[in-house]
Amino acid sequence: MNHDPGGGWVRHRTLEPVRTQNFCIHRDDVTRPDGSRAIFEYQEIGHGAAVVAQRQDGKIALVRVGHYLHGDTLNLPGGTIEPDEPPEKAAFRELEEETGVTAQSLVPLGVTRLLNRSTVQLHLFATVGDLTPGRRKLSAAETGMTVEWWDLKDAVSAALGGTITFAGGRLGILLFAEAARTGQLA
Repeated sequence: MNHDPGGGWVRHRTLEPVRTQNFCIHRDDVTRPDGSRAIFEYQEIGHGAAVVAQRQDGKIALVRVGHYLHGDTLNLPGGTIEPDEPPEKAAFRELEEETGVTAQSLVPLGVTRLLNRSTVQLHLFATVGDLTPGRRKLSAAETGMTVEWWDLKDAVSAALGGTITFAGGRLGILLFAEAARTGQLA
C-alpha cells in the first residue's frame, strides 16, 4: 500500500524496517505542515470487515476466542479483507466462516479507522433478512472459537461496560443498536 500524505505534509523518504504479507512498519522522513522536519512512524495493516448478524429472535452473533495478546476475547464475526476483495464480500465470507450462517444481504454501518498511527480501516456491516444456518469453516488461527447469541441489550451493555474490548466490535454494536432504534435497518 502506498500512502500519500495530505494536509501539507511532505514525505522525503520511507523506510520499512519490518514487512510481512499482512503487516508493515513505516518510518517516514517528513516535513510537517508547519515546516519542521520529523520522523513519522505508522503501521500498515490489511483492512478488515465485521458483521452484526441478527437472528429472527433478535439475538446477535458474537464470537469468543482465546487471543495470543489479549486472552479470552468476545467480538463481532469478522476478519481481514483479502487483496482485491470488496469489503462486503469479505463480510459475507467471514460471517460464514466464523458462525456458519449466511445472510441474504448486508447494510453498511460505516467505516472506521482504528488507530491514528495506522492505515487500517474496518468496514462494519449488519445483516438484513433471514440468516441461513450452515457449517463453520474455521482457520487454524481460529481453533477453539465459539459462537454465542446475545440479546442486543446485553451486547450493548457488554460494549459499554468493557466485556467487549476491541474498538471495532464495540462501535459496530453501538452503531447497530442506534440504527435499529431509529428504524434505519427496516
